[in-house]
Order: sequence, then C-alpha cells, then structure tokens
Amino acid sequence: MTAQKFMDQIEGYYVRYSEVQKAVVSVYLRQFNEQALDYLFSATIKGFENRWGKAPDVATFEGLRDAVCERLELNQKPSDCLQIEDKSEYLSKEELADVIAKLARKLGGME
Repeated sequence: MTAQKFMDQIEGYYVRYSEVQKAVVSVYLRQFNEQALDYLFSATIKGFENRWGKAPDVATFEGLRDAVCERLELNQKPSDCLQIEDKSEYLSKEELADVIAKLARKLGGME
C-alpha cells in the first residue's frame, strides 16, 4: 500500500492524527516501500492497542520495524537476496603478480 493509504487506514482503524503528528508520521513512512507498509499495517493492528484513544506514533512503528524487516526477508526469493559484486575494481592476474613481486622485493630488502 502507499504511504497515503497507510495513513488513511490507520486513521480509520484508530483515530485521526493531529496535523503535526500527521506530518511527522508521513515523513517517517517515506522510508518504507509498499510491501513493507502492508506488513507494518498488519503488525500495527496486531500489536498496538487503542486503549487510550490515540493513533500509533513513530515510536510505535520503530518498535515494529524488526518484525517488518524479518517478514520482508522471509518473503524474498533467494535471487532477491543475492548481492552482485562489482568486480571492476579487482586486480587482474598480471597486476596481482606485479604487486606480489614488489612486496617480495621489499620484504627481501628488510632482512
């Protein structure tokens, strides 16, 4: 879900945010993608009680962050988790041999 839809659903489920709270929470939610916001909403309604007639705040969402991240990791395909290395900065075999030779000469001169 989008951040706006998240806010609308939270306000529908709990109570409306004050203008200041709405602005702060809206900025906070920008860091999450739509799937993470789905999980955050689910975690919020399962873990945040409306006992005091207040909507969840940034501190509440921060407390749920680990659960959301864990769920995101569990639902990724293995290929989504692979990190492709940029090997363009690696030394070629020739460059590596040159470095080793220079190092051997330096170490040989230290004896």
